[in-house]
Amino acid sequence: MTSLLPASAQLAPAEPKENSPAPAKDEKVVQLAEYKVTGLRASLASAAEIKQSNLQLVDSIVASDIDKLPDVNVSYALSRVPGVQLAHTFSGLGGNGAVTIHGLNQIVNTLDGREVITPGGIANGTAGVGVGQRTFDYSQIPSALIAGIDVYKTSAANQIDGGLGGLVDVRMRKPFDFAEGFGAGVTAGTTYSTLKDGLAQNYNVFANASTKTEFGKVGVLVAISDITTPWREDSIGIGNPTPNANVSSTALTSGGYTNSSAYGEFKTQGYNIVLQWQPTKNLSLYAGYNPNKWRNIQDTVQFSTSHPVANVLAGSTVMFDGSTTAVRRATFLNTTATAYGLIRDLQNKLDMSNFGGRYTNGDLTLNFDANRYTSSNRFYNNLVFASVSIPSLTYDLGGDIPSISVAGVSLMDPSVYRLSQVNYRLFPSNTEGRAARVDGEYNLAKGILSKIAAGFRYATTTSDNMPTGLFLGSFSIPSSANLLSQYSNLWRPSPIQNMFSGYSQPQIQQFWVSDTRIMRDANALYKAYNATNTPDTSAVVNPLSLFDIKETTTAFYLMPQFSAKVAGYQIDGNVGLRAVQTKENLKGYKGASAATAVPLALTSSYWDYLPSFNARLKLSDKLYLRAAASKTITRPTFGSLSPSLTLNANPVDPNLNSGSQGNPDLKPVRATSYDLSLEYYPNKSDVFYVAGFQKDVTGFIGNFSEQRTYDGVSYLIRTSKNLNPAKIKGTEFGFQHFFNYLPAPFDGLGLQANYTYVDSSTPTTVSGVGTPVNAPLTNLSKRSYNLIAMYEKGPFSGRIAYNYRSDFVTGFAYFVNTGLLNQVMMGYADLDASLNYNITKNVQIAIQGVNLTNALRYQAYGSKQFPSNIYLDGRQLMASITLRY
Repeated sequence: MTSLLPASAQLAPAEPKENSPAPAKDEKVVQLAEYKVTGLRASLASAAEIKQSNLQLVDSIVASDIDKLPDVNVSYALSRVPGVQLAHTFSGLGGNGAVTIHGLNQIVNTLDGREVITPGGIANGTAGVGVGQRTFDYSQIPSALIAGIDVYKTSAANQIDGGLGGLVDVRMRKPFDFAEGFGAGVTAGTTYSTLKDGLAQNYNVFANASTKTEFGKVGVLVAISDITTPWREDSIGIGNPTPNANVSSTALTSGGYTNSSAYGEFKTQGYNIVLQWQPTKNLSLYAGYNPNKWRNIQDTVQFSTSHPVANVLAGSTVMFDGSTTAVRRATFLNTTATAYGLIRDLQNKLDMSNFGGRYTNGDLTLNFDANRYTSSNRFYNNLVFASVSIPSLTYDLGGDIPSISVAGVSLMDPSVYRLSQVNYRLFPSNTEGRAARVDGEYNLAKGILSKIAAGFRYATTTSDNMPTGLFLGSFSIPSSANLLSQYSNLWRPSPIQNMFSGYSQPQIQQFWVSDTRIMRDANALYKAYNATNTPDTSAVVNPLSLFDIKETTTAFYLMPQFSAKVAGYQIDGNVGLRAVQTKENLKGYKGASAATAVPLALTSSYWDYLPSFNARLKLSDKLYLRAAASKTITRPTFGSLSPSLTLNANPVDPNLNSGSQGNPDLKPVRATSYDLSLEYYPNKSDVFYVAGFQKDVTGFIGNFSEQRTYDGVSYLIRTSKNLNPAKIKGTEFGFQHFFNYLPAPFDGLGLQANYTYVDSSTPTTVSGVGTPVNAPLTNLSKRSYNLIAMYEKGPFSGRIAYNYRSDFVTGFAYFVNTGLLNQVMMGYADLDASLNYNITKNVQIAIQGVNLTNALRYQAYGSKQFPSNIYLDGRQLMASITLRY
């Protein structure tokens, strides 16, 4: 939200992090200049100094105030970093696995240098499919608690292994970050969603105190954040392009049309409690506790139609201009449709605790840290649906967005609906991590080697979907009791009557839906429909869906740092080797059905040796040339390693039965990376840079589908396997500059800009394709850029941020008539803005706007002639006031 700063607070000289994943800095500890914690310019100057002083390639985001990142959440802030791309999920709120560095989402996620995993939730834009992830959901930590974010694009031996793309470290506040004394403040605000037309209240509270006593220096920090964001997302889903010989031998018509509107509240509650104690000048200790809750309450109303090819009305079709394949407009007779009301609630809990410290003795420095976290995710998906016959429907895929209309039936007449089924689904996912590490550095008096760093880390991580695995329950409503009139208090007209507001193309939005307000008590929901069973009594735990994995890693590293003059130029850097042993203990079940399931226990153990090299050549005090090379590893996700089986039977169309299963034979993904960068720092706050990179990846994990039969029923099962090598390469360049030389008041202007180009290639694994063909990595735009205009003068500060990413492939589909089609999200942009005004030194007001252009996100099979999904999220507006002491 907005700023929260004790009036007298000032950053104390920066101390090295007790548990830092970052590489060694220069020979002496780099002390960041003292900046007041207010202002965009100060935060950007701090970020530039972090980039300049590091031996690795790193970009940073520094909070411009105690509770204020430059953006409303961590994911948005990360999308401003060159080489980083963000996939929108849940109205742009970010999510698990949605962040990539140089095209790869296999990144290490750390909080204050400690690895943390969100086990489930949002993954690749879809809720509830992220069971057993290794990624971190950045929306789970309120941005008000964060001091800064460091994005490492190259590896060093002292970094936690596991990141092909890089490492993202989120830094929290500590008491000794501030000058001695006491400070406190509170921010209160509100958030408004224009599409949902709803308000939510937010607050952040902060207090810190530190003082010197006869027992040494002591400090305590407490921060509390409670942020609620109302949201709504309208969407159109177009069925797969289907060969339709009733039109022509080459024509493809849509297999269906879905109108959907999801809405709800996204809520994060977080605490940061830190104690620090420095009993002597050589020893400092700390202890921290960070409990966080993340919740998304989602209601959805949906109407879906089905278009059998035989039901197309002769002579009704219109082709797209110049196409003999793509049908733009068609009418279908006597089709069926389904009306849904459903909930898709996500609940995450993350508890973290840590203890550690730093000891120095002359040239020796030791850092030690122990931490534990527990993270759980619960995804609830309850629904009731009814069918309706449609005498005639017409869809048109042209225009700004597709459109649909029906004839011969009134969808507001409850008598035309026939109830079908009540469903209950629960996806649980849990992770627990424990780790301890010791890192030592010894400064050498002279010679080419300036420092020797070495360390040890031992960690255990468990992941499971206990106690139920995928927990399914269903009740088929009998034909004698399937009229809406028999449940008059359980159905209502759709509460969304302005779907895709601002667009003239007609959608189906006036229809009856089951009332979602009663769905969060599954047993009561079943009883309301006179079910003879309830989830408590009938939903059966299928042992084939269960998994429990324990992973143990033991790592050692040695990393000398060098510094020398060569031909009059200063060159420094590090070269290191990290050796890590991985042990996997996997428990699950195998069998053709739940009745024949037998326990399965697998173990494996392997070593990896990961060399790294980082060098920096100082062509002048302001011009740096960097080079880096390293080998990295990413282990398969726990969910993809598990043999657990998930089956989703479709009660309306058994041909759409689907499922998923892991592959315990998956091998780690390994990569060799090369990076080169040229950087120019004309002053403390300005920077200009250009960089190139290449990653050669082996064993990249891809998904494929195949038909399998369980209990006599056929399912299309999605699973994973290691692929042939993939290659990723690209360039990035950018700058940040303040126009101090302009006459007042324009001397407060500043500009940030960056551009990234990434190219990738890997073999496809789509079922039906004979010889795999090369295709780009999914969720990777070739081009992305940011333009950020800033102004800071006197009591005013403002920022306008424009972010664009070009088309990117989200998946692949194989069709007999057309062959392999890429499912592509068309390029889109975001425009955000903020304005702050200091009424006094202790009172600040702020307003912010997100997605101000209200842009569509348009997904298609290659082109808009074959649309797949279209999304509209609406604008979000925020206002707040901050009081400081």
